[in-house]
Amino acid sequence: MGHRLILILIPLWLSSFSVLCICLGLLGGVGGVDPRHSLTSFKNLPANLFFFDDTESAIYHDSIEGIVYDDIPKGKAMMVIEHPFDNRYAFVLTDGTTHYRTEDRGKSWREFTVPAQPALVSKPLTFHSNPKNYGWIMYQGTICEGRGWGSVCHDETYYTKDAFSSDTKKLLSETSSCQFAHSSKDFKPSAPQELIYCVAFDTSSTGSTHSVSSSVLYSSTDFFETKPPKVEDLGIGTKNARGVIAFAIVSKFAVAALKDLTREGRGEMLLYVTIDGVTWARAHFPHASNAQLKENAYTLVESTTHSLGVDVVLHEKATIGTLFVSNSNGTYFVESLKDTNRNEMGFVDYERVYGVEGDISGARICGSTEECALHLHSVTAPHNFGRIFRVSWKMVRKDAYKYEFGDSGSVLVAVNDEEKTDIIRYSLDLGKTWKSYELDFQFRARALTTLPDSTSQKFVLLAQVAKTDRKKGVDRVVVIHLDFSQTRTRQCGEDDFERWFARPKVRSQWYKRRKPDSDCYVGEKYQDPIEHEENCECTDADYECDYNYVRNGDKCDADGTYLGSSGYRKIPGNTCTGGVDKAEKVNKKCSEAQPEEGNVIHQTFEFPAAIQQHAYFPDSKTILVLLKDHSIWQSSSEGPRFVAFYHHKYTSDRAYLITDTDEFYYTTDTGRTWRLSHLDGSKDCSGNGACHAEAYYSTRNGREWDLVDTYVKNCAWAKDARLNADPNEIICESYKDKTGNQRFFQSGNPLELITGRNFFAEKEKVFDQVVGFAKFSEYLVVAELNPQRHSLSLQVSLDGQRFATGQFPPSMHPETHAYTVLESSTKSLFLHMTMSEPPAPYWGSILKSNSNGTYFGVSLDYVNRNNYGFVDFEKMIGLDGIALVNVVGNPDDAAITGHKRLQSRITDNDVEASHSPQKDSLGQEYDCKTTKCALHVHGYTERSDPRATYSTPSVVGLLMAVGNVGEYLAPYTDSDTFLSRDGGHTWQEVHKDAHLWEFGDSGSILIMANDEGPTDHVMFSIDEGNSWREYKFTEDKMRVRSIVTVPSDTSRKFILFGFPARGNGDVAMHLDFSSLTLTQCKFNINDPGNDDFELWSPSEERDETCLFGRRTMYHRRVRDRNCYIGLQPKVEEKVVEVCECKPVDFEWCNDACVLVPGTTPLPNDESCKDDEDYWYERTPYRKNPISSCEDGNRIDRGPAHQCPGLRSKGTWFWMFMLLIPFGFTALVGYYYYRRSGLAKGTIRLPGDGGRTSYNSSGSRIVDNIASVPWFLVGVASVGYEWVASRVSNFRKPTRGYRNVPIDEDAQVLRFEDED
Repeated sequence: MGHRLILILIPLWLSSFSVLCICLGLLGGVGGVDPRHSLTSFKNLPANLFFFDDTESAIYHDSIEGIVYDDIPKGKAMMVIEHPFDNRYAFVLTDGTTHYRTEDRGKSWREFTVPAQPALVSKPLTFHSNPKNYGWIMYQGTICEGRGWGSVCHDETYYTKDAFSSDTKKLLSETSSCQFAHSSKDFKPSAPQELIYCVAFDTSSTGSTHSVSSSVLYSSTDFFETKPPKVEDLGIGTKNARGVIAFAIVSKFAVAALKDLTREGRGEMLLYVTIDGVTWARAHFPHASNAQLKENAYTLVESTTHSLGVDVVLHEKATIGTLFVSNSNGTYFVESLKDTNRNEMGFVDYERVYGVEGDISGARICGSTEECALHLHSVTAPHNFGRIFRVSWKMVRKDAYKYEFGDSGSVLVAVNDEEKTDIIRYSLDLGKTWKSYELDFQFRARALTTLPDSTSQKFVLLAQVAKTDRKKGVDRVVVIHLDFSQTRTRQCGEDDFERWFARPKVRSQWYKRRKPDSDCYVGEKYQDPIEHEENCECTDADYECDYNYVRNGDKCDADGTYLGSSGYRKIPGNTCTGGVDKAEKVNKKCSEAQPEEGNVIHQTFEFPAAIQQHAYFPDSKTILVLLKDHSIWQSSSEGPRFVAFYHHKYTSDRAYLITDTDEFYYTTDTGRTWRLSHLDGSKDCSGNGACHAEAYYSTRNGREWDLVDTYVKNCAWAKDARLNADPNEIICESYKDKTGNQRFFQSGNPLELITGRNFFAEKEKVFDQVVGFAKFSEYLVVAELNPQRHSLSLQVSLDGQRFATGQFPPSMHPETHAYTVLESSTKSLFLHMTMSEPPAPYWGSILKSNSNGTYFGVSLDYVNRNNYGFVDFEKMIGLDGIALVNVVGNPDDAAITGHKRLQSRITDNDVEASHSPQKDSLGQEYDCKTTKCALHVHGYTERSDPRATYSTPSVVGLLMAVGNVGEYLAPYTDSDTFLSRDGGHTWQEVHKDAHLWEFGDSGSILIMANDEGPTDHVMFSIDEGNSWREYKFTEDKMRVRSIVTVPSDTSRKFILFGFPARGNGDVAMHLDFSSLTLTQCKFNINDPGNDDFELWSPSEERDETCLFGRRTMYHRRVRDRNCYIGLQPKVEEKVVEVCECKPVDFEWCNDACVLVPGTTPLPNDESCKDDEDYWYERTPYRKNPISSCEDGNRIDRGPAHQCPGLRSKGTWFWMFMLLIPFGFTALVGYYYYRRSGLAKGTIRLPGDGGRTSYNSSGSRIVDNIASVPWFLVGVASVGYEWVASRVSNFRKPTRGYRNVPIDEDAQVLRFEDED
């Protein structure tokens, strides 16, 4: 039997628009008389009875009887849903796709259709709380597809922005639930109004169920127009943020519950909370409570804006829970009430006392020794509608009664709820005295209600009538309308009210209410009571037990001792001042406690051996450490014997531990679990046999392996992040002769470069003998060895298949020099070629290529390198084209003395010395004051850890370095520490002596430790180096070797690796700065002047307002703001201006570029690219590939020539082509005009009438058709000319690769092939 619904509009005023509209105020009367009543009969009890908020219209929902409202077909309605934020709207959902809406509180209903029937969920509709967006509604429906004898169904969510006035649009498929972030008026107003959260599955199911691991929390601010949708990582990474069971908005908190899918999780539920929709944090429960969340074993109860309430089942075989309440951000919970009563459906006997902040009514399970007290029935056994009001109690009636308040509390109505009765009792003096109102039949009360805010004097009593008690006009179910408006005639004045203090012993919170003895009515309909609040002195009642403390009598005891909280905290929302201060901190110890705000904490871990290698998982807080005794450590876990570990380059949660056997370990969940696997990577190496290396590949994450090749030195995938190669292609350095012991191979067995498509199934030898290959950005670089000439050549490819030989200036011979390929990120390949001759110390020139890496020109001479080939060259992270390099300032002397004196240079639009500060960190002027003075910094060649870069990926333009102000770079131990906030253009000294440094929380915290000797403290700054504070972490000094944090530099936790001044082994010192401040920075891209961030451009302090042809702005935290950034999404840089081209936008033109003697310029490139109108003759100059400049002084362009084809034709040409068909048509028409005899002076003879047919309409049509072929001939000729020009361009001689003419950069005129 289908659901049927009666919708009765019950206005509390006289109306006659429908027989089902019933009025409460039917009867009039004189003042001081008894209340009046009227009856309306029904056949069944309602499934739902509610009033529209702030109105006297009600909806009566009968789910059994088929009598419905006139506008809704009988028996179709399934449920009725009121709009929680707009009291005009309600919706009736049927079991089909046609539903009904009222926008006038039930007076009329209009149908609307949706693509799917309602989903079997408790709330198919969700609403937006903003008054401007009340029409934003989401609808969850079910779509079923036939499969054989059955069907497979899934839920989809749709949305409307006009309350279904127009067709709905699909939001997302495979959803469990969707909700607007602003479905609560308390949620953060600054969050985007369009922010939507959806619990959905990221995979489709062939059956009726999904795996819980495929359930994730999606979010969107554009109604999921952006694909793929964003997965909320909940602060733990998208890999771990799976198994989402539920999501809810409670007060100001957004809460996600997910199932712990790890092996150690034991099915525990985890709660993650956010109050801003950006930063998520896990909810922590006290350790002493052993609170573990299980599915269907916790309930989020009604919460305040100050704290979140959760009731947790702690008894496996009983419906008994414990109530926990959180701190202000919902992350740390304390025990509030034990042994709360629940029912099997998860409802908790918990209700907030309306209007009294912090007061609740709860039922708990008590033993026989409990003292006598008042106990109330509550949510688990409901007997009435309405809110709870309380402070002190007195008994007013024997037995159980249904009750209701009216007229702001001046009318109290009660009806016996234990047996049938014919008497209604009421009080007009707040319960001091009671009167009776008798009806002429007996009934059994089922519900008593009035307006939700209890401001009306009219009530609705729902009752059942026994068959023996029925009479005319009284059916089995009746609605009794009670009207008390005539019981008092005078409206209350100001003297009739008194102040009522809700919590007189805690806080001065009071309301105005009518005096009990005043004989008057309040009459303030639809007006909620106004709260008045004043602060009081603090007392014991203002405190509750803090996190990790439990109440023991009148005290709060810790489950472990620690230095921090006294055990008390102010109740959230309490604003008392002075008086008792029980929250004053005392000395205690507990390693699990929440850190105190403003403090730094540390922990020490000693390793049994020296550290050889360490690295974080990308996008994770887990670190791996390899020791020299071949053991691997993860956090505090000891591992077996290992020789190395590797992180997956492109998947942040995977790593591999390599042992000295055929076993290896791998993880796919950031080290939480490790799996053992086997692989024979080398053969016959136990003795003196044919030991050789073999390469394998796996497409199943290391579970199964396939052989690539034997006797190899190095193999790699050809595809890279920016290298556009075949993803199935493998490149190997493979020995030609595959016999014997590989360890003893000499130059007689050449190392070939082999590429193999289809996982090396289709092999091709590319070079006969190579030294090696490497991938840099979009370039694949191979060093080819020519054994006859004993020289090297550089081969470059952009696709892993076609290679071109690098061309160098005539004065440079890479075949006779060592060279190093440098980091590339600016659409060019950088190369350092060693130019000094042994035994002189090493230096060389940096060369920069054109866009395809084939032609190189000198960018900077005398650049320093060390004996291992490493170069003092480092690019600034996030700032393309800016690099710090060290050059040899005395090359002539160094060639004789062997002692290099280094100077630092910064490259952007030009190469220049670094600007030195005027004063040091002590405010003293530097000794060096001449024009030769500059800041010089120690570079890449002197670092023990190459990851300790000048800059950070988390905040653009922030740099730190060790150096000195002078003419040359001083020794490391004679240097000091400097900082730059503008990409290295200007610097300030922040501390004397050389220090190691690290960036944290996107630059909001900087940390450094002395690097000249053992230390017991670190220095840290929270204002980007403007001021520094000291934190002592040990009594015994340690020599710090490195400071590390997560690779993204977004954490406020650091690890210091080093060794103690006395003792063996290395030490890891964990430093946690998370509690320095608990205030998160505010970021508002739409109102940048009222947040904690500022816009900064790297060109602000430079002479050129534009850098690389554009002026770019970046967001960074204001320097003096005391707040943390956290994991807020980074806003991309903003290009605010594209500049005109200037000489600085072109390469190799300090003064003028002249042709090198003995060389000839490359020919012009006459090809027209991208449908350009003109091609230009070459000049000696070339535009910097990363420059975005437009127009201006284009010195790279010579005389312009018009491109062939259609674009070369002018206006007169096209006008002539258009006139040809019209001219031809005119000639034909004139010819027939003359032949028709219509011309002036023509004599028409009898019998010539047939010629007049030429003037007929049919003849004109024929004429027009006859002109079409001539028109097409004209168009075809033009088309032929265009095609011919294209073909001729295509056939022009070209060379090189990637179909790019080899002479595309012939403006580089300082060199040419020596041949």
